[in-house]
Amino acid sequence: GMSYWFSVQKNAQGEWKILSWRDDVDVLPGSAWDYPEIDGNAPRVDRSSSVSARYSSGYDRYAAVDYALRHWNNPNPNWCEYSRNGGDCTNFVSQCLLAGGWRQKKTGGSYCSNQVWYHNGKGYCWNSPNKNYSCSWTQAKDMHNYLSARANVSIQKWNTKYSTPAFQLGDIIQEVSGGRAYHTMIVTNFDENGLPQVTYRSAGTGGNAVLNKTIRNPANSLYVLWAIRGSNN
Repeated sequence: GMSYWFSVQKNAQGEWKILSWRDDVDVLPGSAWDYPEIDGNAPRVDRSSSVSARYSSGYDRYAAVDYALRHWNNPNPNWCEYSRNGGDCTNFVSQCLLAGGWRQKKTGGSYCSNQVWYHNGKGYCWNSPNKNYSCSWTQAKDMHNYLSARANVSIQKWNTKYSTPAFQLGDIIQEVSGGRAYHTMIVTNFDENGLPQVTYRSAGTGGNAVLNKTIRNPANSLYVLWAIRGSNN
């Protein structure tokens, strides 16, 4: 899991107040212990009956899901947002993985190789003149390549007409066409039939953000499940 640092102060009444905090991956750097409220109409994950264990060798599934529920329609101001520039789905899922404890990888290959995964954050939204983020952070096909190269991630192709893999909260689902991934989503809940529900931000320019959409039997869709079993080390 992640490490956190707090600055606290004791007031005249003897109460301790958190003045500021940060985490070791700067997922939500800020000066206050205040989060945007999760949409009151949003379904909540039932942690007591979830099929998912909270921790899986360096991946905190609940932290990733909580981040998705907090920011699916309320972009984190500390990060760039690309819903009007090709789509924000993979950028959003990358932030979820980071919140779950994955570490940015800035060395080991070119910015579009399958060995790097990073983003320099708000104020560094474009790759010109510097390479401020990896292709794998923002583009579905390149995230597909990055995940393919991770030892703690396993791939299951899922044609919903025939079979359903075993899902866990915080797993990643991508839509694929012609062997090319074009949309990235995160599993945030399950419906009454045990089918996965996904949350994502815009799938393309002008697209909508979606909360807890059930994946069920589309006629011609091929989905890829990325089963996250640990860190991205």
